Amino acid sequence: MALQSTADVAKYVASCLSPNVWPEITITGKVTRRDADVLTEVAEYLARTAPHPRSVELVLDSSGGSIMQAMRIGRAFAPLETVKVNVPKGAHCTGACTFIFAAGQYRFAQGQIGVQRPTAQDLSGMAGDAHEAMKVYLTGNGVTPKFLNIMQTIPSGMTHHLHRRTLKELGLGFQNTANREREHRFIGESCGQDYLNGHVMWERVANEQCYGQRGAFVGACIRMLDRSMQQLFGWTRRQECHYR
Repeated sequence: MALQSTADVAKYVASCLSPNVWPEITITGKVTRRDADVLTEVAEYLARTAPHPRSVELVLDSSGGSIMQAMRIGRAFAPLETVKVNVPKGAHCTGACTFIFAAGQYRFAQGQIGVQRPTAQDLSGMAGDAHEAMKVYLTGNGVTPKFLNIMQTIPSGMTHHLHRRTLKELGLGFQNTANREREHRFIGESCGQDYLNGHVMWERVANEQCYGQRGAFVGACIRMLDRSMQQLFGWTRRQECHYR
């Protein structure tokens, strides 16, 4: 569906809110301001109206674009309970796209993840120190400063593809560790260690069984996991225990 207006955004999101469907949004081509504007509307609509746990899967196949707008997209989806990013086999995520990939709470990289030296156009619109802004964003998502160092050493016009082991070393592995640590700390402070222990068990099973699925299958798996946790352990997700 072509998203041209707020009405289109609402119609699109409404089509994704069936109890059996996990919203899936594909991002292709260069990342632009218009992309960020539209996807911010989608994210805000989901945050207001989607049933809990509010979740989305971002399927990435993008060759770069504006880093500032990519960071806007990453931040826009942060209020949701679960943001899964997926670069499918045969797809690629390079340049600015890697900043959207970094924002995922759960990251899947079957395709290629590529780092590029930013051009002046890639950095346009950034106020103040662009390097510091990128560093703050990436660090907040558990990515090490080494990622930016790699960006700066790549010759202009070239792409350096990252192997899966390197992604993990850079803090771009399967789970966003910075987000996980923040959430665990908040849960423990808000609802106590017993509730946190149940959440960690839920999280482990979700990682192993659910997040590798696509689209609707993820939502169905999570709902089945919620029922199982209630039946087997008496553990029920309490929204007030989570910081989103």
